[in-house]
Amino acid sequence: MRVKVCGITNIADAEAAIKCGADYIGLVFIEDTPRYLDIEKAKEIAEFVAKRAHVVGVFQDQVARVIEKTAKLVPLDMIQLHGSESPELCSMIELPVIKALSPLLVKGKISEVEQFAAEIELYRSRCQHILIDKRKTVVDPDWLALILSDLAGIENVLGEYFLAGGLNEGIVQSVSETVNPFCLDLSSAIEFRPGKKNHQLMTKFFETVNSLTTGRVAGEANRC
Repeated sequence: MRVKVCGITNIADAEAAIKCGADYIGLVFIEDTPRYLDIEKAKEIAEFVAKRAHVVGVFQDQVARVIEKTAKLVPLDMIQLHGSESPELCSMIELPVIKALSPLLVKGKISEVEQFAAEIELYRSRCQHILIDKRKTVVDPDWLALILSDLAGIENVLGEYFLAGGLNEGIVQSVSETVNPFCLDLSSAIEFRPGKKNHQLMTKFFETVNSLTTGRVAGEANRC
């Protein structure tokens, strides 16, 4: 499984993520959020990361021309859309798109699984990847563990998908035993506070992923 470290706000955290083996670095361009970056800071981080990991710009309900302009100024390798963007808007973006979709939960399970799968299929032809994330209204810290079996049942429509929403060292083994995501997307679980990563937790997460996916013994991952 590949790993994306999202919400990077500074060079030190970007360097730590690269050393740990991150495949994707996420930069947030959603204003009024704690991990928001302006163009100047984002460009500094993107230039530092360039060619060592894919630089992903995270947007929410912004018009295509603004996304495209930001992508060129930074520059970005991929676009992640994290709002109510339509399949048509996804098609307008020149760069590869990761579209975040969140299932509706009822009693800890995905409600209307077939309907959610149909929604995914609407986006699949317009995007390179689907990202499964939790809704903002979900507060249960164990939500991901509860939906893994439901998610396994619709993996055939997900393609090479990203998985996010409370990933941490403790749940990675359950994830690897139940589903097969293309990439694990983490942010808040490895932070001291929003926008400031905990390098020790980051190291442990990568060690766990490496031990599960490559047979390497925990502790052999690159240190942050």
